[in-house]
Amino acid sequence: LVFIMSDQLDLNRYVPALLAFINNKLSAHAAKLYKDQFNTSLTEFRILTMLAVEPNINAQRIIEYIGLDKAGVSRTIKQLHDKALLSITPDPQDLRSNILCLTASGQALFDEILVSAQAREQKLLSEFNHMEIENLIYLLNKLHTGVTMLDAN
Repeated sequence: LVFIMSDQLDLNRYVPALLAFINNKLSAHAAKLYKDQFNTSLTEFRILTMLAVEPNINAQRIIEYIGLDKAGVSRTIKQLHDKALLSITPDPQDLRSNILCLTASGQALFDEILVSAQAREQKLLSEFNHMEIENLIYLLNKLHTGVTMLDAN
């Protein structure tokens, strides 16, 4: 394994630690930015994003894809619904589930935040060339898929 040097863990090469460190820093920055500029939490933005990209889905789909806990997603969905940013309708194929969809206000807020999110991404990746960005995206998607295999064992 690439992270083992003698009998010590090298945090500069241990992939789970590197991903966690990067995520912690990105999340803290985004949480402050979205709260200050849009009065929106990071979890709210993540759910708005899922619904903008994949409308008319249930909470379970959000939980599975984003990897958030069920209680947190449920609370945030209620908050978004109370703010009239998403609609909740019973799923005709599964009455135990609800279909979620952005309202016009939810879509407008998402569109507004997206401009900031894209500017953050551009700044974050500014030192990478096109091929490096494509490789990074490929590898991150591969890791995202591979994480599900950890749960299978």
